Amino acid sequence: MKTRQLKRLLTRPILMTPAIQPVPMASGRLPRYRVFIPSDAKDLLVGARVANRYYVLSVLGHGGMSVVYKARVVGKNSKIVALKTLRTQGLNDELIVKRFQREAELLSKLNHPRIVQVYDYGTTVRGQPYFVMDYLTGVNLSELLKTKGTLSVEKFRDIFSQVCGAVDHAHRCGVIHRDLKPGNIMLCKADGQSDFVKVVDFGIARFEEEAQRLTRLGEVWGSPIYMSPEQCMGAPLDARSDIYSIGVVMYEALTGQVPFLGRNYVDTMTQQISTPPRPLSEVRPDLNLSAKIDSIVLRALAKEPDTRYQTMAELRDDIEKSISRPLKMEKSYSGMAAVQPPKNARSMRATVIKQEQRSELKNKVVTVVLTVVLMVAVFFGWMRYRETIDKTKQGIEEHQLQGSPSILRPAGLPGP
Repeated sequence: MKTRQLKRLLTRPILMTPAIQPVPMASGRLPRYRVFIPSDAKDLLVGARVANRYYVLSVLGHGGMSVVYKARVVGKNSKIVALKTLRTQGLNDELIVKRFQREAELLSKLNHPRIVQVYDYGTTVRGQPYFVMDYLTGVNLSELLKTKGTLSVEKFRDIFSQVCGAVDHAHRCGVIHRDLKPGNIMLCKADGQSDFVKVVDFGIARFEEEAQRLTRLGEVWGSPIYMSPEQCMGAPLDARSDIYSIGVVMYEALTGQVPFLGRNYVDTMTQQISTPPRPLSEVRPDLNLSAKIDSIVLRALAKEPDTRYQTMAELRDDIEKSISRPLKMEKSYSGMAAVQPPKNARSMRATVIKQEQRSELKNKVVTVVLTVVLMVAVFFGWMRYRETIDKTKQGIEEHQLQGSPSILRPAGLPGP
């Protein structure tokens, strides 16, 4: 029996596995030794240099079509930055490439302290587009809500007044985010503030006047839980769509629940379109939320865009005016003790507002200066052009006057 099995094994053809081809590194050089790299690891740039300026340290996160790395600027600066690249799987899709390029373009045009800033962009040796932006340390609002459950009224006011200010700046520049959710609101430590907001991920943002040029027919982009009714229906969007999304995020931050959550994407989107939200005081009566807060959130969640807040600035003003700062209650060994808010809280807030106003003023001044320079350059260029034309005409006339006698004189006749 054993002899027969041995003969069968010997008669079988031997399958030779092909030699593993060395995969070039991001710098274009071949490795010194051969390693097996799986097909889904083609985008890993850890340990390589990008554009000979950024040394990739580690992976920070990844999405469906992009990867974000932690990188260090090569040279004396040695600044830590975030480097976002498009996966090689998405290079064949023209729409995805355009969306990635559009994100870099939009972020480079937005100059606001609470919007992530882009410093550089380009293409790797493998043809992957990338851009370099702020490296943020902190947590996003989604992670904070998972640990805390809900936000206090004071924390809600501080965070969402900053969010509204950042998104309002984007709207003034003609940009709609279209994917506002807790995961895209980063809370960092900066300028002596523990909850310094940075709005990130403008991957599906677009200019308001572009209509649907980068959207395929029948295609819906965004997170259904935070999408506006018009976004769920694939209708044209404006800034009021972002206001609805912020309303959903505020609802979740105050109650710990999203207003609409179906059995699947279609059910959730159907509720977004037709089901009115429950009042916050009804969902969480134990939190004793005021009627003012309830009305602010429900107005932002209105199904019809005309009945919502029309601008983020209007929403921000209502949040700051209608929510007062009561005494903060902290537990002590003797029971509940009333603690006054810090004395410098108002001055810190005023400083932040002044910084934002100064940034907007700076942008306007730069725009005016560039416009004046451009107009002066066009004027002098036009004058130089007219001068050149006049000299050319004068030269042609002189040449014709000098050459006309010789042309009109018959052959063989002496000159005058």
